[in-house]
Amino acid sequence: MDPERRIALEERRRFMRERNEARAFRALLEPAWTQLEEAGEDFRVYRIGGEPAWNPRWIPSGYSYIPWRELDGVGYSGPIDDREAMAQVMRELLAERLGPEDEMLFIGSGKPWSIGLKRAVFDRHAVVLLDVGWDSAYVAAPPAQWLVFADWSRVMWKDS
Repeated sequence: MDPERRIALEERRRFMRERNEARAFRALLEPAWTQLEEAGEDFRVYRIGGEPAWNPRWIPSGYSYIPWRELDGVGYSGPIDDREAMAQVMRELLAERLGPEDEMLFIGSGKPWSIGLKRAVFDRHAVVLLDVGWDSAYVAAPPAQWLVFADWSRVMWKDS
């Protein structure tokens, strides 16, 4: 095979590999990605490690998790077993901390992505975002020092 043909084939393989990786990454965020796009919402998707630093300073160093029960000033919702009810609790907590146009990060726990968006966008699409972020998700607004966390059954939060 001549060198020009070999280079062309290598470029084609690289393109196809990158396209397939991008499709697979997007699939991890469906159906939220499509719903946000179709609604014309402004949002940014970050690959893990590419998002703004979001960990509040009050998280103890050396932990691979947040020891919520060991921290002072943590708020807990009652038990929640419905996704819409979970979304509503989170909307209310975020409305106490952010204006509708304020930027925030939605971080799926253990997921290779996070989503940057305005609080008003989260409010409109909270249920589908929780669906892709499940089994647990964090919401933060760097550089603020608060954090909201939702898992299967409750919401927890801590301010600075």
